[in-house]
Amino acid sequence: MNNKKYDITLNIACVITLLLFSMSSLLAQNTINGSVTDSNGKEILSVNITSKGNNKPIKVDFKGHFTYTTDKMDTLVIIKEGFQKQEIMVNQFSQNVIIKLEENKPFQNKLVLPFGVQINNEFFTGAISGISGNEMEKSHTPNATNSVAGRIPGLYSRADYSDEPGNDGASFYVRGYSSYNYSNDSPNLYVDNVPVSFSQLDPLEIDQLQVLKDGVANGVYGIGGANKSIFVTTKRGEAYNNKINFYSSVVFQKPVALPTFVGAQKYMQLYNEAALNDGLPAKYTQSQIDAYNNGSDPINNPDADWYGANLKDYSVMQKHNLTISGGNNILRYFILGGITSQNGLFKNTSTNFDKYGYKTQDQFNRYNLRSNFDANITKSLSAFVDLSARIEENTNPDDYSGATSDIITNMAKYPPNLFPVVFSDGTIGGNAQYPNNPYGMITKLGYYKDVNRVTFGNVGFKEVLSSVLKGLSVSAAYSFYNSFTDSEGFNSGSPTFAVNSYINGVLQTVGKNVLPTYTVHSGAQNHIGTFWGKVDYSAIISQDHKLSASLGYSQSKTIPNGADFPYTTVNLFSQEHYQYKDCYLVDLGLSYSTTEVFNNHYGFFPSLGAGWIISKENFMKDLKMVNFLKLRGSYAILGNGDISGSQLSRYLYVSRYNNTGTVYNFGQTTSGANGFAEGALANMDVTWEKMNMANIGIDASLCNNTLGFSLDLFNERRSRILTTPGNISSLVGQTTQQLNIGIVNNHGLDANIWFKKEMKDFSYHVSANLSLNANKIIYNAESVKQYAYLNTTGQPVGTVYGLTAIGFYANNEDIANSPKSSYQQVKPGDIKYLDRNGDNVIDNNDFAPISKPWEPQTTLGLELGGAYKNFDLSIYLQGSAGYGVDLRSYATYGFTNGSRPSDLMNDRWTPSTASTALYPRLGFDGSNNYQTSTFWVKTTRFIRLKNVEIGYNLTSLSLQRLKIKALRFYLSGLNLATWSNLNIKYIDPEDAQAGISQYPRMESLSLGLNIQL
Repeated sequence: MNNKKYDITLNIACVITLLLFSMSSLLAQNTINGSVTDSNGKEILSVNITSKGNNKPIKVDFKGHFTYTTDKMDTLVIIKEGFQKQEIMVNQFSQNVIIKLEENKPFQNKLVLPFGVQINNEFFTGAISGISGNEMEKSHTPNATNSVAGRIPGLYSRADYSDEPGNDGASFYVRGYSSYNYSNDSPNLYVDNVPVSFSQLDPLEIDQLQVLKDGVANGVYGIGGANKSIFVTTKRGEAYNNKINFYSSVVFQKPVALPTFVGAQKYMQLYNEAALNDGLPAKYTQSQIDAYNNGSDPINNPDADWYGANLKDYSVMQKHNLTISGGNNILRYFILGGITSQNGLFKNTSTNFDKYGYKTQDQFNRYNLRSNFDANITKSLSAFVDLSARIEENTNPDDYSGATSDIITNMAKYPPNLFPVVFSDGTIGGNAQYPNNPYGMITKLGYYKDVNRVTFGNVGFKEVLSSVLKGLSVSAAYSFYNSFTDSEGFNSGSPTFAVNSYINGVLQTVGKNVLPTYTVHSGAQNHIGTFWGKVDYSAIISQDHKLSASLGYSQSKTIPNGADFPYTTVNLFSQEHYQYKDCYLVDLGLSYSTTEVFNNHYGFFPSLGAGWIISKENFMKDLKMVNFLKLRGSYAILGNGDISGSQLSRYLYVSRYNNTGTVYNFGQTTSGANGFAEGALANMDVTWEKMNMANIGIDASLCNNTLGFSLDLFNERRSRILTTPGNISSLVGQTTQQLNIGIVNNHGLDANIWFKKEMKDFSYHVSANLSLNANKIIYNAESVKQYAYLNTTGQPVGTVYGLTAIGFYANNEDIANSPKSSYQQVKPGDIKYLDRNGDNVIDNNDFAPISKPWEPQTTLGLELGGAYKNFDLSIYLQGSAGYGVDLRSYATYGFTNGSRPSDLMNDRWTPSTASTALYPRLGFDGSNNYQTSTFWVKTTRFIRLKNVEIGYNLTSLSLQRLKIKALRFYLSGLNLATWSNLNIKYIDPEDAQAGISQYPRMESLSLGLNIQL
């Protein structure tokens, strides 16, 4: 009996033990269910979650849900772009976990500053505005400089290189002009601390583009800081945020608008009118004009449509990119490969392919490759290695660079009635006056091709010296940039033929007639080497005091192509940042720097900034609507040592002798040799331009961070501007080099304001930016003018001078009673000008300021965006105002300059339309009518619908099974509409020559997708 009790007891004990063991096993392998939401409880898609315990990613479904099994305490790392990174502790007892991610708060983003300095924007006292590479990508333009227009306050961007494939691009000015030496007033461009352009970077390899606008932001550059800077950083991998992204888009491009020119019959009628207006006999008889009625003889009675015959309705661009990024705490990586291919608009570009193996299409191909690596080698030593390469292939028709603009010009100029586009046997029409038939230039004169190969390397390290002193570190980097351009052309010079021009039965050629031959052009190479190194110290002295400081050295050497001397900048710099109670801020910058053009003459350049985070004061705690409020100010004295622009010379402290002296003849021949003569006197005291820069700014985030703004007021005074003095009398008998005597004042404001609202399924945002600037020339040593209104002193830089138009001459009596024109003998219907000086003569002494400068004094941008469930929409508008546009072109010249009339001449002056005419009479001499005047130069403003994009994020269980984290489709449009005060549909307000003597301005429609694995 006792044994039975013992057995029962033993069995019960075993069962209990097994149950306890099973329960402990279950507890040890507990499954955790979780989800990730935003602060409003809305589930977040495509979240990256990684376990720190095993360094493995955790699968997240398309709704942000995840399942995780663990048997111990673990830390989950949650990363999502646009949200603050979080680390959550979980253990085997956790069941359901809801992780709420906080959105990135305004003004708390990390700023990456020159030479590896990183600081939270909240505590920085300088003026910086920027844009991400992902935002730049929305423009879907091959040239990255065209993707920032109107998006950044304080930055003026103008697409002024036309939209020709491979030759598009934009120029920049930060806060307007501060010098009348335009070539030396553009901002400095840096990519990862190397002074190169970002134009041909793919936006997907750009992390941030930041515009450094004031003295504190640019203080580290010293002698190169006066022009301000655009600082680009490329993307880097993030630990435990592994991503593979594929981007693909097809872009359809077409001209925004093309001019409309008159046909053959109208051309001949207007030509006769112009001849009669000039007192010449009519050229065409009525029977000749009538012969064009039915178009039955296109050879002898041609009516050439040059645009229709040579331009397609649209062209196609393709863009494909693959990016791989991620890593862990030891090694992180970002890798990009990209292909961009853009075709032009020309027709008939394959006519030589079968015979000679080339095409003459305007075409641009680019191949981008980048790899950025970061590694923690030891606990104290980290390093980075960046390597990138790029190949750019740019092909143009004809056998010389720039032929495209000549082809477009000839389409606008060439009359329609002289010869056909091409004869039935393939020969090309032409005559002595018009030998370069656009069709012939495209199809028969060969091609020109540039191949630019770029390599870029950047290697650096950082050693933390905590064993020596806590907070002490040393870092350094070396970068090389090499660009080699190889050019080749194939000249197959085909003749052009004159209509009905026979001698002894042979049709006479007018143009080229040479055998096809390769023409190899010499290559060009540029090299840039950059080094910087610094010692950093940061410390939390107490709970209230935080300090960081840097002392460094940098050097940049550019070796240009050819025999020119290298360009070198040497800089010793120091930066200090101090925080008191995270409320009171001070930034101090010191630079001691020079360039090679000043004969080892160094300069000292200080900058100082102060800030006050008012929202952290105790008296602000009860003001709940104010989440963040900062007041900041800065002052700096910086320099511009780039005095080697196109209008200036290097080494002005050196006297020169030129071979332009008296010609000496030797022997009995009439040829001789030039003697040497003394050139301009050396400027032994030449130095850099000096810029005094002051800035006051305020940043605010209100109403639970749904509303915010930044506002900056600035004042700049640039002195010692290099100037060729015009007030030295010629009696001196000698010229001088440029002197440091010019002065320009510049002031203005830039601001941006935004509002955003997020709900569970719907969110929207509105943001706007505005930039205003006004400058004035204080002194430029100009020559003494007879009339004060001719002086540029006291006027804005770039002010347009010309005549003031006051109507048209009504009749001969009006002409007799008006001041005499010095330009030509005027007739009724010619433009009448104001005799400003009252001497009864219209000449250049009547010129006066008639328009704002060519560059805008006001720029603005407006973005509207929203998302509903899986749909998103963004609308972006860009605008400018207060600048001059010159309307003179082959569309407005009539018959002047060998042009042909456009449909604008329907509103020309005639005796019957004198009261309603918009344009002067037709004639062949435009000496009077096409003077620079208020008739043609207009102060302009415009608003452009720059970009619209609608996207759809596809989420489904099937994507998860395919291991696709996210899939997005989008439709995007660029340059969709423009409204301006010019009221001429095909005159672009940013480029009045587009489509007339330059490649047309293009609008585009993009179809694309993004796959994230």
